[in-house]
Amino acid sequence: MTLMEMREAFEDEAVRKTGSYSAFFSGRAMTYRLWLIIAIAFFSQYAGNWLAGGFTVITNAQFGFKTAEQQLSLSIANSVLGFIAGQIGASFCEKIGRRTMIIYGTMGFIGCWTIILICLQIFNANEELTGVGVAGWIVEQVFGLIYCFTWLSLNALYPAEILPYSARAKGLALCQLFINMSGVIQNFVFIYGVDAWGWKFDSFFLFFNIFALVIEYFFFVETRGYSLEKIDIIFNTPNPVKKSISDVRTVVEVTEISGDKDRGYYLTYSMNDLSRR
Repeated sequence: MTLMEMREAFEDEAVRKTGSYSAFFSGRAMTYRLWLIIAIAFFSQYAGNWLAGGFTVITNAQFGFKTAEQQLSLSIANSVLGFIAGQIGASFCEKIGRRTMIIYGTMGFIGCWTIILICLQIFNANEELTGVGVAGWIVEQVFGLIYCFTWLSLNALYPAEILPYSARAKGLALCQLFINMSGVIQNFVFIYGVDAWGWKFDSFFLFFNIFALVIEYFFFVETRGYSLEKIDIIFNTPNPVKKSISDVRTVVEVTEISGDKDRGYYLTYSMNDLSRR
């Protein structure tokens, strides 16, 4: 069955000649994949991990942790906890599902940034309320754990799964290109926003995650449990998201048998996709 699906996919790709970047504009299904790649690249980088990750010195200082000893201790704890969360997330993505992890992860980001912004507002109005600063920092670590649990593994896995054989290398290259583009903006533009508005700039991540949640819910397909050939079927349906969260059954129908016992027999078959009834 699997070999038949692979043969069908290879023959179809040979006919369509989908080996160049222009393949992403060759039809609705490939263009859909391209937009998903762009969304994955930016959503995974603008969730807020820029402040909760590489620029923890800034966020720790916003919560009142300013000494070198405090910064070092918090950085070590953040790295260890993030590693553990990433390993757990990688083992659970097959059980929970890619789309489900991304959507619920983004909902967690929104909740965390809402609490963080409230804590920042209260603490920066009165820095004597150190408990509020500590609470905000704890929620920020929870955000980091949720991010590692979701995007740390799916950032590489999800793009590879939604791409067909012939376009995977170029698709992953495009995904990495957009990730690097988002990194340039973060490193050389966002820092001016933090300098100008201070902790208030963090509200950008709250609103961006709300926007990302809407896009993920309506356009991100589920790939868990599907072969690459069945994922291709999903993208060629009128509503890929609806199709991906329902059962996909493929019936192989032999239409012709040719050859003989000396030369061998050859099967001509067709693949029919049936939706769950």
